[in-house]
Amino acid sequence: MASLGRHGREFQELLEERTQYHDGSNLYADPGSASLLHTLQSDLLVLRTRGTGDADAARVPLAALDHSLSIHACHGQMREVEVLHDQLMQLISERGIEPHEIIAMTPNISGYAPLIDAVFSQADEQRPAIRFESPIAGLRKPSR
Repeated sequence: MASLGRHGREFQELLEERTQYHDGSNLYADPGSASLLHTLQSDLLVLRTRGTGDADAARVPLAALDHSLSIHACHGQMREVEVLHDQLMQLISERGIEPHEIIAMTPNISGYAPLIDAVFSQADEQRPAIRFESPIAGLRKPSR
């Protein structure tokens, strides 16, 4: 995990060295450890490896109500999209997050495109439609 943070930082430095791009702000602010996600982000930023015996890298107990990071094991791509839809509906309904504030990424969007359309645009009693935009031309975008 730490090497991912290092690669990102080195790539940013390389871009700034070899181009005219310079961002005056500090892009790498430590988010702290208020949640599991913030702890993971902080560890990536400072290249910390947890559970190594170092006092600064001690394991952090998971708070009972911390839902900042979740992992779902699904039996196929269609189920992955259904779980994503259900999780997004929960965020939208419980936290008031708007669909335009959400981005979902996958390394092979073309393989998921018909599944996204089937799950996100076909409203029924169990799954209401969620408005979405896709970088793939021709993929439907429900107006609901």
